[in-house]
Amino acid sequence: MPTTSLPSSCPFLGARIVAETRPAESSGGAGHAPFFGGGTRLPAREVWRLELEGKPGPRRVELAVLPLASGRPPSMRAALSAAADGHAVAVSLDGGATWRAVVFDVPDHLLYVTDPWPGPAAGLWSRVPDTRTLVAGILEAAARGSADTGEGPQGGVRLGIRYACAHPDDEALARAATQSQLATSSLVLVGTQNAAESDACALDLARRHASVRADLRSVLRAPPEAGTPDQRRAIAAWVLAGSGGTDDQRALAEASDRPPGPDRPREGLFRVTYLWALAAITTRLGSAPSEVVSTLVAWATGPDRWEYVWWSMVRAQAVRALAAVQQDAAAREALERLAKGACRAPLPAWPTRFEHGADTHLLVSGHGLACWAQAAVALRPVGLRPAE
Repeated sequence: MPTTSLPSSCPFLGARIVAETRPAESSGGAGHAPFFGGGTRLPAREVWRLELEGKPGPRRVELAVLPLASGRPPSMRAALSAAADGHAVAVSLDGGATWRAVVFDVPDHLLYVTDPWPGPAAGLWSRVPDTRTLVAGILEAAARGSADTGEGPQGGVRLGIRYACAHPDDEALARAATQSQLATSSLVLVGTQNAAESDACALDLARRHASVRADLRSVLRAPPEAGTPDQRRAIAAWVLAGSGGTDDQRALAEASDRPPGPDRPREGLFRVTYLWALAAITTRLGSAPSEVVSTLVAWATGPDRWEYVWWSMVRAQAVRALAAVQQDAAAREALERLAKGACRAPLPAWPTRFEHGADTHLLVSGHGLACWAQAAVALRPVGLRPAE
């Protein structure tokens, strides 16, 4: 099996391709009984992988799995080629007829690009694109919803996003990363290990680039796709909550006013997200255009537009936004009218922070609309007269 040393600029010292024979086993691995007594069994197989040794520690990339029953194809011959600048290594399992790249430029990860390049080995690195071009292609394919997005064993789309996050001033990559996150719904990963990192990157890219925010507004304003809950619009709203301005307030208000689709339970959840994001931006700015205030007032005080379980949460978020613009007479009048209702469980303190996970608990805590309105009126700046 081939082995090669790597340039001194590479984080790894050497690379080799190995083939390992594994016996047949249950799908859960050794010591795991098949589910309900009928789980699948993995046949005896030969696993080909790339092994890297160096300062980051040993790393492995699985390249191919061949059932032993079918035998090894005659063309199955491994080859390696290292980039002169040490940023990647190319692997071939067909004697150099085709090559695939394992890239080292993604922070703390290996990106295995499964789309092949033709041989021969001579001049190979003049045909393999640089890392940025590879990543842009992966992200753009994901944004289009293409099936072959280079996902591969190492998670091409996820690692492409990570690469873009490490180069946040690259506007084109930032837009591609955001679009791919929307297309694959890989944002708002509450409760997952990657949540904080993914969320922070999305907010950073949106804050840096007006074009990213414009793309997010386009998602909010686009017609929903037939037959599918439009989660992309909710994700766009979440990102704008931490980065948006006046234009984004208008887009969120328009999205909240759109007639409901057939999936009303999910539509209700999305409306909560739109109003939550609108409240976050309005609180941060301390102002809102008059048409946005009118939308907030209509949500807070109007009759039920349709039935769904999220209605009280939507109204609470509208009140939360109106509390920040009490210099507007329409906002003051709406809050005073709502505050006249009976409140059985007053808010212990006004929520000043907007956190996706924490706010979910806050919204289901059982405080009625009158309680929210009374707490909002108590925030009125000194010297601001009640509405006439």
